[in-house]
Amino acid sequence: MQHPYNQFSFHPLEIHDRHLLEPILLSDPQNITGYTFACLMAWNRVFHYEWTLLSDKCLLFSFLWPEGNKRYLLQPIGEFTDHCQQKLLEQLTALQYEGRLQNVSHSFLEKHPDFVSRFEIINERGRMNYVYDAGDLATLPGRQYAKKRNLIRQASHDFPWSAMPLDLSGMAECIELVEKICFDKQVEKDQGLLQEWLALDFTLHHYEELGLNGSMIKSGDKVIAFSVFEEADPETAVVHFEKAFPGYKGLYQLVNQATSKMMLEAGYRYINREEDLDLPGLRKAKLSYYPVELRPAYRLMFRAQE
Repeated sequence: MQHPYNQFSFHPLEIHDRHLLEPILLSDPQNITGYTFACLMAWNRVFHYEWTLLSDKCLLFSFLWPEGNKRYLLQPIGEFTDHCQQKLLEQLTALQYEGRLQNVSHSFLEKHPDFVSRFEIINERGRMNYVYDAGDLATLPGRQYAKKRNLIRQASHDFPWSAMPLDLSGMAECIELVEKICFDKQVEKDQGLLQEWLALDFTLHHYEELGLNGSMIKSGDKVIAFSVFEEADPETAVVHFEKAFPGYKGLYQLVNQATSKMMLEAGYRYINREEDLDLPGLRKAKLSYYPVELRPAYRLMFRAQE
């Protein structure tokens, strides 16, 4: 089957591509999530990423949108020269359906106004990144965090716990925890939960290989909660996943704070806890931690010139 962007040589994303792609990704760190090699590999089971080089310093990813079975693009990463822009516009013009760039940062819009002028710009509220002060999440200061502190105190009263870095010694238990959550929530009936399970299962099985970090909460010898995170830039860490065993009141607040303390001690000033996907419960939970910034992510819809 012919690739819709047939003038580019796209390659399916594989874990052995890390040595080739990660230097470009690291050379152009994004202030929204989704553009680290580990994150791309995690969600590869869902979006079936393919990559190509517009030049030796400009990287482009396509992905398969689950609804509609069409291939769209992420924003280019690296040195997006005038020549690269022209090549991409030519391919979008030749596309047999409406072209789209997904998960586009505000800085990309500012850097490439002429290119962006060829698109309709849509600010997607559900894709905005929640960015927090690491010190606030680690210490939960002031009256606004009183409920969080009370829940953590209650958890400490209800069950013994200890926090530690996530390593391979706890990985099997983390995988079992995720499988239980998915089984209890009937993952096969919830597409969003199924997609997250696919991403998280791959991440846990390739945790060290992807260079990730994390924390885990144990009660006795049992892992009851964990998080997975990585560096987004020298000042910011991004939390990709956070899961807690059902039935422990205050456990999510506990693992959130434990992870934040670890990040603060590692020298990060900010914590990106990703988007809410327009889910009301998730939005309420993220807002309850008082982000210092809601960082926009845009969808660009291509407009062919008449």
